Amino acid sequence: MSDKLDHRKGREANEKAIRDRMLRIRHETGASASDKQIDEYARKRSEDIAKRAAREE
Repeated sequence: MSDKLDHRKGREANEKAIRDRMLRIRHETGASASDKQIDEYARKRSEDIAKRAAREE
């Protein structure tokens, strides 16, 4: 997958990849998540990835 998450890319790149993936899923499934909910999820998830990367280093 071209938008695969990677802590080396940085938080912004991961956040964009997560957001793009969630928007694609919403479009394909007809889910009712709002843009605001997707942005919030992407931000939290990218922060989790950054924290995990910091612990592993």
